[in-house]
This record gives sequence, structure tokens and C-alpha cells, in this order.
Amino acid sequence: MYRLTLICIITAGFLVSCVASQKNVAPAAEPLKMPYRHEVQVLANVLAMQKDTEMQGLALGRLAELGGDDATDALYRFLINDENDRHLRLGALLSLGGMGTDAAVERIEAFRLDIRRRDKPFNFEAAGYQIRDRVVEAAPDGTLWARFQWRRYYRSGEATWIASSADGKHWNKPVRAPRMMSEDDFRAAVHEGNTGQFETIDDADGDGLSDSEELELFVPAPGHQLMPLDYPREGLDPKNPDTDGDGILDGADPCPLTPTQKESNDATAIRQAAFEAYILRHEPIGILFIVGDKDFAKQEYYGFSGVILPAKGCVEGEENITKISVKVIDETTAEVEMSDYMGNLAASGWEATLKKVKGIWVIIALEARWVS
Repeated sequence: MYRLTLICIITAGFLVSCVASQKNVAPAAEPLKMPYRHEVQVLANVLAMQKDTEMQGLALGRLAELGGDDATDALYRFLINDENDRHLRLGALLSLGGMGTDAAVERIEAFRLDIRRRDKPFNFEAAGYQIRDRVVEAAPDGTLWARFQWRRYYRSGEATWIASSADGKHWNKPVRAPRMMSEDDFRAAVHEGNTGQFETIDDADGDGLSDSEELELFVPAPGHQLMPLDYPREGLDPKNPDTDGDGILDGADPCPLTPTQKESNDATAIRQAAFEAYILRHEPIGILFIVGDKDFAKQEYYGFSGVILPAKGCVEGEENITKISVKVIDETTAEVEMSDYMGNLAASGWEATLKKVKGIWVIIALEARWVS
């Protein structure tokens, strides 16, 4: 009964009328109506409390239809919460773009600033699909330490990572565990308060990435898999804090092998907007390779939680974006075709529609398509 009532409330606005399509069929009854602010609050509560994605989807749809500043804020809060279903977050982003109001555009720009941050607190819930075998122990001073297996940069192997927290909710940036540390060694070190070894990483160039991480962030020579490490490759330099020389330390640079683009135009803005939506719809893990030598491959992109590296050819079994083509229809409308590749049986394509509102390109649609 509770579920049915909520659905009635959520769908009240867009089931306003139902015209009979056949003779002698009576129209639907007038649905329940609620004051705007009250309805928005109910819908926001559904988004915040319900784990049922179907219910959340209905709530998002109704908020988009209601419009207004309160509904816009509710969509924005849902969008920036990394713990929410990423497909529904994409729906919130598309809804804001479709609204096209000043408030909606402001929220989209705020979202873009948020995804550019590389110093976000580590969140086990947001990264949960990448993590396994988590062990949490309390040190004598009350600090919590977690040891876990994480495919941080690639699918072909896992490494042991360690993170600390004062309250169990807000975790510090994970560091790579000493190579030979077992679970028993970890527990003993924590119980004895010998955690100093976890707080210092081997970072010769001081760029915020450990030397071992930098050795993993490389582009294999064409035709080679991502492993083993002794194949010819191009990658980050553990002795250079800014490998691509663009003034951004490697540890803070989402594209550490792609120099920052000095100029911005409609094409770069359109590609970035489409990329943001792609990441929400199809979150890759670890390393994302941008393949080719065309303009789209020379651009820096923001919004991916991992690292983006340029590649001359596809890396088999890894995430590759092989195409981001832009077609400007007119001054306010554009279309983008994107293609990705992991292997012969794992290739797909996407078509995006964007519009320019208040001088900002925003995405309003993203659809999957088959790739031949």
C-alpha cells in the first residue's frame, strides 16, 4: 500500500488526463494534486531514502516535469552523489540539460567543477564494485585502518591497498601496501600501533603518485596487452613530477600524458559535455585509453575517476574510446557520435544530442547504437 501511494504521488503530474481512445470509454479520474514545494520535498525524500531504482527513476522524471528552482536543486543533489546509480545520475544530468533554465545551467556548471576535483575523499561505496576482501582494524588511538584488494588501474591484476579513517565514514586517500604484507602482518601492525609504514609512500618525484603506480600507468606498444610490464611502452616518469610538461603534477592531472589544451572552442566544449555523459552511463575502471591522433584524442577530458592516457592503437581487453565526432547542426544544436572498444565482442557506440544554452553546451540525450 505504501509503495502504491508513493507511485500515485510521483506520477500525479504526468497522469493528468487520459483521453478515451474508444467510444463509450470514460476518461481517467483527476489524479491527486499537491502543492509544488510539498511534492518536490516528497520526491527528494524518495531520491534520498529509497534504494529502489524504479522508484527513483519515477521521482526524477516527475522532478524534471515540475521544473522550478526546488526541483532543479533536487536533481542536482542526486547528480553529484557518487553513491547513486550512475544510469539514474545520467538521467538527472539530461533532465537539467533539457530544462535549459538559468538555474539548471548553473547546476550543470557546478557539477562540472565538482567532477574536475581530484582531491575528493575516498568513498568505499562509490568504488565498491572495484573492491573486495576488505579488512578493517582499529589502532590503539582509535584510528580505523582498512586493507583491501583494488583494481585501481587495470583489470588484469589487483593490488593491496590501505586507507585510514577517523570515523569510518570519511577515508583518506589509499596508498599501496608494502608488497609482501599479508593480512596477518597488517592486523599485527595496526594492533601494535605500527602504522607509520602505511602513511609514507615511495614517491621519488613528489607528484602524489607512488613510484609503483607510475610504473603501471603506461601505454603498451601497439599489438601488445597491458601486461607484462617488460613490453615496450610509453608512460609516466617516476622521476618527473609533470610528465607531459603542462604545469599540473601527475597526481593531480586526469590526463598526465596529454598537455593541457590552450584554446577552447565549440568542438572541445561539445566533446567534453558528451564525455561527461558517457562516463556516467558507462563508468570504466582504472585506465581509459583515448585512441588515435585526431583532434578528439589530443584533448584533455574531465570527469573520469581514473587516469586517461592517449594511445596509437586499441589496447585489447581494456577500455578504449576510438571516436568522438562532432557535427554542429546550427548555432544552438550539435550531435556527437562516440565509439568504444574492449575487444571484438565488446564494442559499442553512442549518439548524443546537445544544445547551447546561455553560451554553455549541455547534453540533452544519449542513446546507444550498434557498432559494425
